[in-house]
Amino acid sequence: MYVYRTPQFNSKVERYGIQERIEQLCAELETQSIDEVQGRFERIYPYLKRRILNRRVIGRILRIDQDRLLCLVDIFKRGDKDYEQFLETPVEYGENHLETQLDLARLQDWLVLAKIQQPLKQELPELPSTMKPWLEPPGWEMDNVAGDWVIYESEEWVRRFRKPEIQVSCQTYYQIITGIRTKTIQCSVFPDCFDLKLSQINHHYVLYSELEDTDTKVGGVLLLLAPFNYEPSSQEIIRVGENIG
Repeated sequence: MYVYRTPQFNSKVERYGIQERIEQLCAELETQSIDEVQGRFERIYPYLKRRILNRRVIGRILRIDQDRLLCLVDIFKRGDKDYEQFLETPVEYGENHLETQLDLARLQDWLVLAKIQQPLKQELPELPSTMKPWLEPPGWEMDNVAGDWVIYESEEWVRRFRKPEIQVSCQTYYQIITGIRTKTIQCSVFPDCFDLKLSQINHHYVLYSELEDTDTKVGGVLLLLAPFNYEPSSQEIIRVGENIG
C-alpha cells in the first residue's frame, strides 16, 4: 500500500524523536494489503489509530483514482487535550484540523511520483565501488565521482548528516545522489528558488544545486545542501537556500 505522510506528521515525528520507528512502520505497511494495514490499527471512524510508545499515530485510508492511499496525518501524545478532543468527536475534529492537510491535487501529484519511483525501489543497482568513499562520514573535501563529477557538501548537509536518523538511511541517500548524477531520478524545482532541486526515494529527500563549471574535464558540479527523512516544506527549502546564499 502507498503511504503518504503529511508535513505536519513529519514535523511531529522529528519533534518526538521517533523517526526510526516510523521509518520501520512505513516500510512494513508499504508491503502489505489494505486488510493487513487496517489490522495493525485501531479504528476510530473515519480514522485509524496506532500506538507507538506514548504517542498515537493517526491515519486515514483514501481512494485516489483506482488506488488506496494510507495518509498519516498527525501524532498525538496520550493525555493531551487535542487527543481527548479527537477521541470525543473524531469527525468534527478531523474536519477542522486534519482534513485540511489532505489536498486532493497534492495527493494525486505525490502518488504519480511514488509510482514512478516504485521500480527504482525494486531495481536499484548495487552501490558502485566509485561511490564507496561516500560511506565515510561527510567532510569538506572535494570529491571526484567516477572521474567526471565534483561534489561539494554544504555546512547544513554536514550538520544534518551527523544525525543518527539520517545516517541510518545513508545507503538510500547515496542512491539518490547516484540517480541525480546519472539523471535517472526525477527532481522538483521551486519558483522562489529556481536554482534548487529536490529528489527523493522512499520518503528520503536530497536538496541540491547543480553549478556551472567552465572546466571541460568536469562532467558537472553538484552542491549537496541538505538531506531530509521527510518531505520538506517550501519554507524549509527557502531557509536552507538563504543560509547557503
